[in-house]
Amino acid sequence: KRTAAPTSHKKRVSAARAFQSLEFKGEQGFAYVYLGRSRKITRSEVRSRLRRSGVDTGRILDVSFPVSGVLGVLMHVQYVKEFTATMKKVSAQVFDTFDPLDPKNLADPKYASLSEDGRAQQMHSLVYDRALDTLSFLRPLLVGPVARSFLQLGWIDEDDVTGAISAARSRLA
Repeated sequence: KRTAAPTSHKKRVSAARAFQSLEFKGEQGFAYVYLGRSRKITRSEVRSRLRRSGVDTGRILDVSFPVSGVLGVLMHVQYVKEFTATMKKVSAQVFDTFDPLDPKNLADPKYASLSEDGRAQQMHSLVYDRALDTLSFLRPLLVGPVARSFLQLGWIDEDDVTGAISAARSRLA
């Protein structure tokens, strides 16, 4: 006779979420946490180093590189506090006030001649493209909630949310 493997604590907690009301579950949504980086680094290397630092990389949805010297890590808002505490424990630089839409982040020399408004529009365009790109490769069941978070941040609009969800549904079929 085969005996079932013991269920891990993580799986038990996950299974129990079905029996919680939305109010009990707490804050909902997704957010990027921005960390410093000293050099070019690949996404797989970021995940590997996060894992070695004690981070549960199963909770990391995306790794992005918004500007030189900074990387963004997308996760559920309920994991942000634990993640930042872990990062601070290993002396990682956490940018609490980083704004990916800030025109000062536009470092490409070809945009140097743009006005402040033009630079702001270009940054919004870059963040918009990055948000849509992220939605295109997320697991289909996460696309809707993450898209709504991006909508609240003002990175995409309602039509983009609808389009992203539709594309995700077609990937499920």
